[in-house]
Amino acid sequence: MTESTTSYQYNRMIKVNAYGTLVGEFDRSATFVNSDFDPWHLVIAKDGRTYTTYFSLKQIRVYEDVSLVDSFSLPFSPRGINVLDTVIFVSGDKYVYRIGKLGHEILSKDSLDGVGYFRDIAIDDSGYVFVAGGVSSTSYKKIYKFKWTGTSLSVIDSVELPDNVTHIVIYSGTDPNTNSDDILYARVRGANGGVFKVVFANPPSFEKLFVPSTSTSGSHAIAVDVVGNIYYANPSAEWLRMYSPPSGPNSFTTKAPEPLVVTAQGKAAKLVTLAEARKDENGDYIPDYKASGDTLLVYGVVTSPNFTLPSHTSYYIQDETAGLNVYKANVVLNFDLGDYIMVIGQIEIFRGLTEIIPLTADTTSIKVLWKNHPLPAPKKLTVAEFIANFEAYEGQLVRLDSLWKSSTSPAWPASGSDANMIFTSYAKTETLTVRIDRDTDIDGQPEPQYPVSIIGIATQYTAGSTVYTGGYQLSPRYYASDFISVNLPPSAATLVSPEDSAFVHILSTDTVRFVWNKAKDGNIPEDTLIYIFKIAKDKKLCINKYCNG
Repeated sequence: MTESTTSYQYNRMIKVNAYGTLVGEFDRSATFVNSDFDPWHLVIAKDGRTYTTYFSLKQIRVYEDVSLVDSFSLPFSPRGINVLDTVIFVSGDKYVYRIGKLGHEILSKDSLDGVGYFRDIAIDDSGYVFVAGGVSSTSYKKIYKFKWTGTSLSVIDSVELPDNVTHIVIYSGTDPNTNSDDILYARVRGANGGVFKVVFANPPSFEKLFVPSTSTSGSHAIAVDVVGNIYYANPSAEWLRMYSPPSGPNSFTTKAPEPLVVTAQGKAAKLVTLAEARKDENGDYIPDYKASGDTLLVYGVVTSPNFTLPSHTSYYIQDETAGLNVYKANVVLNFDLGDYIMVIGQIEIFRGLTEIIPLTADTTSIKVLWKNHPLPAPKKLTVAEFIANFEAYEGQLVRLDSLWKSSTSPAWPASGSDANMIFTSYAKTETLTVRIDRDTDIDGQPEPQYPVSIIGIATQYTAGSTVYTGGYQLSPRYYASDFISVNLPPSAATLVSPEDSAFVHILSTDTVRFVWNKAKDGNIPEDTLIYIFKIAKDKKLCINKYCNG
């Protein structure tokens, strides 16, 4: 628990057992911070760590049991906090922020019209984000339900409770794979307050369960444990109470995410971002986790088709930090574009390409968590940027604009064939390989007009199994979406005879002959050009002694 008090002049974290006995204190401030909100909100994430906000210090601190293992500063004062996979969700001012769990970078910042204050945050088993808030710090009676779209948090629904909502928590139920049995609880302050059960159905509704206190303090808080007990903390009265769920006994058999068979002593998979999984701190182009042999747990959205049909599995996934190849030999696993998947496996390298190899081919090591996740936007790069810093982009969606097919390139592949085509930058100063894979729908399609912009995965295939640099490729995935026509405008044609804007005297019986220098069309193959010449009558031309103008 967090404990900060101006009365006793200390700030600290405390650990209490389920029976209310104080186990001990930790991270007690050496110098008192004159604030009731340092520390403030906390959440115990699925990685077992406790993430805590410090409001006036503008910090987030991370604890493993009672040890401080990470802390970082923010450009705003944080309030509510929660964690989903590799992202920390934090409320501050009128915004909800997404922050990288390892890199601490701000990934996104969202607000809502008419909302000037966000408070606590909860996240259900399906990834929906719930935030308490309202028009101001004196009126925050609503709970908003958000969904991450890939670029921003989009509000889906909201519900207004009788008074200000200081804390919200979600009990995950017996099935951690779905929100079908999740329960959202809210602590509402004031005479109309208490602990409420909130249901986001159509329409949303709420039910008051019990009233531990009618205090208007914003510091009273609630929590739930794994079996559904509800804990209520009253800091002013200095008590903590545990309430059994009103729907029945506080025990049940939990449904595990997957059957777990322990066959030997070992250690748990390490949850990392894709950037962390790929890291190469000694710069030898071999991922550090390949040498250590650690088993990693990663999450990402599928951004490609299977590139190794019909016998193997090779997809690319991406998160907010990097991209990574997922490879499993001698088995075909089927995923769709936009599947958000979990992978437990070990890092390998093949022809320079960093891969994660799932431990098994079943859902204990690789599984879809949800469908139709928004795809990341391709990174727009120049060819020079792509080649010079390829390792930073490997496995990610990138876009290279205005490419020419090189005169030394192999032909566009027929159906059922691969091709390592050679392209150049628009200025024809750099070259790169564009890999057309027969496992896509691209081979056999009409060859595009050049120059062309191409979207694809940054892939690699070096000259040998012990060669780790070079062999950089762009691998487009789909013909319809990954080849974007540029269609250069032609150069201007010039009129030779008669000269442009020249005055000519033409009789009705005359034949006028135009001579011009043709326009140059830069596209390959060239477009058909149509030339239009206009003859305008001089406004001062006299006919039959009558003048116009």
